[in-house]
Amino acid sequence: MAEWHSIDFSRNAQVIPPLCPSCLASAAMPVRTTHLFLNQRYTQTFYYCEPCGKQTESAPSLFFSALIGLLLGAFAGNAFALGMYSKLSEAMKSNSVVNALPLIMMVSGAVGLPWWRRRSALRRFPLREGQAAWGPAAYYVGTPGFGFGGGARYKALRPEWIREFVRLNADQADAATCGRWGVSPG
Repeated sequence: MAEWHSIDFSRNAQVIPPLCPSCLASAAMPVRTTHLFLNQRYTQTFYYCEPCGKQTESAPSLFFSALIGLLLGAFAGNAFALGMYSKLSEAMKSNSVVNALPLIMMVSGAVGLPWWRRRSALRRFPLREGQAAWGPAAYYVGTPGFGFGGGARYKALRPEWIREFVRLNADQADAATCGRWGVSPG
């Protein structure tokens, strides 16, 4: 699994590099990515090349799929319980698997639907040679220090992309950060 690199800036307005964070090609397609942490939603627009951008936009929301699968499983389980349970024989009603069937349907829906959506999206947009990840390769993750530190924190898979990001925003990075990424301080 690839390592995520993190960078902190002292202010909240950064210049986003015109490089695809996934494959480092020249990028022009804006893609909004969202990072959820506890009850906070952090959104940022990054620029991707067209193939990576289409693939990143097609990446399904697995949380939403799990929620829909859970609801569909609950509906199917309750429909079974209301419609079929009374028609079962007493021997079948005492079977623990039959009694657990609504729960089994909920869990299989919550796991199965996201798995199916991800597999179908992977078939439509397979991981290409040189691509860092399937899905977003860079995120804005909020402010350092749980919002008390000020500034902005980003994470990305490609160190080359982070280096370019630091170069474009060297005036917002401290000297140690600039030195770590091989950029002269701004």
